[in-house]
Amino acid sequence: PLEVIYSTNVAEALSYFFETAKTPEFVQDYQRMAAVVSNWQMRQRQRLMQVLARKERKIVAHIDVSAPVLIVPQHLRRDEDCPALVIDLGRLTFMNSEKKEDATIDFYDDSWELSIADVQVLSFSSLKDNRSGLSLGHPLVEPFCLDFSIRSAFGGNDETTGVEGHHTRVGISATLPRLAFNFTSSAVRLVSRL
Repeated sequence: PLEVIYSTNVAEALSYFFETAKTPEFVQDYQRMAAVVSNWQMRQRQRLMQVLARKERKIVAHIDVSAPVLIVPQHLRRDEDCPALVIDLGRLTFMNSEKKEDATIDFYDDSWELSIADVQVLSFSSLKDNRSGLSLGHPLVEPFCLDFSIRSAFGGNDETTGVEGHHTRVGISATLPRLAFNFTSSAVRLVSRL
């Protein structure tokens, strides 16, 4: 999976750079770029809504992604080993689901399932241990899963009220986990130093 290393040194340097670079020309360029991107987003949203409003269309999706791992070391120096916090965003699965026999489903055109599995937070006393795989780390948050069921209908008449026109409906139901936290004094010190 993709690994992202967060460093407070880099974030502070970038924020300092952008604070000092607030010239009128920079602000004008930023505003022009923001307006162009905003107009493009609005045009794309309108085109997408027009396509989704057509009843003959069918959206088929099956996405299975190993999510990124975020590593937050205490220091970011090549010659120094240090404690680190590892946030594993697990595995993301997004796909069409079969229509269930449910009265509320009739009001929706599409149904999807979104699952985020094996999300966990670990602390390592040594960043090298994390890289080498010698240590499994100390789990601060036990692995957990989130499951969502998403239903949608775009455009057309509203069958629930009989009103004609373009209506968009989205229904979301979720199964939320029980979270288990494992905090020790060393884990609390590590998190507070980061």
